[in-house]
Amino acid sequence: VDVSDVDADGGGGGGGGGGGGFFFSDTATPEIYTLSLHDALPIFPNLIFGGYETVIYGNRGLELIYVNPLMPYHIAEHYQQDKDNNTMGFDIVYRPVNNLKIYSELFLDDFNSSKNPFTYYGNKWAFLSGMHYTDPFNLPDTDFRAEYTRIEPYVYTHTIPINTYTNYNRTLGHWLGPDADYFFSEISHRHSRYLKITASFENRRRGKGDINKPHKPEDGEEKTFLAGIVEKEQAVRLGFEYEIKRDVYFSLSYRYSGINNYKRKEGIEKNNNAVNLMFWLNW
Repeated sequence: VDVSDVDADGGGGGGGGGGGGFFFSDTATPEIYTLSLHDALPIFPNLIFGGYETVIYGNRGLELIYVNPLMPYHIAEHYQQDKDNNTMGFDIVYRPVNNLKIYSELFLDDFNSSKNPFTYYGNKWAFLSGMHYTDPFNLPDTDFRAEYTRIEPYVYTHTIPINTYTNYNRTLGHWLGPDADYFFSEISHRHSRYLKITASFENRRRGKGDINKPHKPEDGEEKTFLAGIVEKEQAVRLGFEYEIKRDVYFSLSYRYSGINNYKRKEGIEKNNNAVNLMFWLNW
């Protein structure tokens, strides 16, 4: 596939899992089909590289050309006269040592390598990278996670509304939506077999991008990441999880968040306090 000019409007993250896969879903009312292919290749025992494609279309029946797992969606969508919404992406998982996993994903919506990926509106891409470190600095029974996500403006959008990468007004891709970024970190410690303590920090920013507002000619050819008034949120969370008896759990958590420019209204601030209490059974 020539990724120098990928004609793929839409989105939806792939995964880092192994093996190949194929599925389609009919979401109906109106009739919409979503199809996806993903495969992964173990380059080395500690390095896995994967790739995926997705396509979404509606207002007609199942296209058999998309059911063929050997036909790249990028080629099939061109054969369909470029009227559908396809995308592609790549992911990688690397384990430099036994207790450390590093992973990344690059999602390509429309992309033209001859244009600046940071300023040209047609270069719609997203990036995610993270790590999972167990027993860091020789601290037993401890896990540390950190992850950063960046989604460019106009990602997941489409000029044909039925091809927008949503289902029941919810994105089929990352929950952030376009024109946003997010950092998450968490440390957890298992104090005993029965008790786990977790603390986390989040930082989220969102610009004026909207998944239901594709690019228009009057917008010009340049894009700005985190455009306009930027909503900013920071949050901390402390949680406790206790196994009362085998496979019966109780958890208690407290989360505080502070939001600046709430709903992208300059100067508006909002603070949230949330306490969550749960009982559940694992079987």
